[in-house]
Amino acid sequence: MRNKKAVIDAGIPIEQLKLIAVKREKLQWKYGEKGKLCNIEDACIEAMRDKGWNGFHDEGGALRILIKCAALPDIAKMNIKNHYPNAGANFYYNSEHPTLPLHEFTGMQLLENITNATNKQILKNIKFLQVFQSGRPINTMPFSQFLHPSSEKFLMEMFNHVGIKRLYEIAKLVCLQKKMPKTALEHKHCMGTSRDLKEIHKWKAAKPDRFSFPDLTLIGNQGIKFFEVKSPSDKVSPFQINAFIQVLFPLGLSGVILEVLKA
Repeated sequence: MRNKKAVIDAGIPIEQLKLIAVKREKLQWKYGEKGKLCNIEDACIEAMRDKGWNGFHDEGGALRILIKCAALPDIAKMNIKNHYPNAGANFYYNSEHPTLPLHEFTGMQLLENITNATNKQILKNIKFLQVFQSGRPINTMPFSQFLHPSSEKFLMEMFNHVGIKRLYEIAKLVCLQKKMPKTALEHKHCMGTSRDLKEIHKWKAAKPDRFSFPDLTLIGNQGIKFFEVKSPSDKVSPFQINAFIQVLFPLGLSGVILEVLKA
């Protein structure tokens, strides 16, 4: 793993995991001799299941779904209001960025909606998005893996673990501000090269989504935990460091860098 010193300096825990690497057209990984060949993130999930964890390779997708389901009281009604098929679900949900409808609501209105969100509302919105997703190719929805009925329990567990207060703070940080609240320039000791610093300058006024949430969201006996997966050749970016030191850790959420070693 490259840029390891930056991770240590930032105080982010590192856990190591041994996986078997198999060279095919592209490098694939598996957990144990009998494991299934797959990408590195899915192999890590298989390994973590042995330790009592369950979850998804989502890069913050589950959090984004929960924010949308909390900020928008009734996505189904908003869908009808837009007067053309699937408009609401497409606009308010189908996006790589955690975009919220700031043309219809002020940021404060959306945050107030999150404050008042209930389990019933969250579940209703999830169920609507499940219906919307039904029958569509999986690659048309970036987070469609969460919209299968089997994922419903996971999302609701996650909502209960994160809680309204923390969901509110995450939404405020990553969905509504036009600039990053604190850039990684204020954490120069976490940076690697001068090129990294140039990247931070470049993205200083970019979408706050540049926090780059960890790869895996897992739930186990210890609660909820976020894992950033790194192969031996991967570099930890400033944006990945930001997600830990500016979002997760200040809110009391657990996260680690999962350093994969070749078995």
